Amino acid sequence: MGGLSAAMNEILAANVKHLRLTSGLKQELFAELIGVSQGTVSRWEGGAEPKGEQLVKLAAHAGRSVHELTTRLIAEDNGKALTPTFAYEGSTLMLPVHLPNSDVLTEMFSQILESLGEADPDVIARRLAQMLPGALAQTVARLPRHHRETLPPVSEDD
Repeated sequence: MGGLSAAMNEILAANVKHLRLTSGLKQELFAELIGVSQGTVSRWEGGAEPKGEQLVKLAAHAGRSVHELTTRLIAEDNGKALTPTFAYEGSTLMLPVHLPNSDVLTEMFSQILESLGEADPDVIARRLAQMLPGALAQTVARLPRHHRETLPPVSEDD
């Protein structure tokens, strides 16, 4: 067994299934959104412990902290669905995400800033501007196929 207790694994399994079902997703599409296999989602729902990076990814997609996913049943707090609603305005992809607290965003930006290793705000801004197009491209690549196909084409001059 890994780092989670049996009780935490049970809570996590229930939360994964609840988030998937309230999102109206089959395991395959849920897995595609998170970037894992359908079998992995099935194992999580059966009580298997996700690897550390998978658990962080799952929490980020759910807009929850890892602590929340492993210590309290989301179904009991009327938690919002994992899957963001995809809406398109022109060439802009908007992903409204439920963030009950800033833990997920703070953690994400802290990791980015730590990886940059810079104290100068101008350097950080330039590096982030360089990193964002690639990060967005990776995000689009991880979208379910049916969502990617509805995105408007990107022209060379954009």
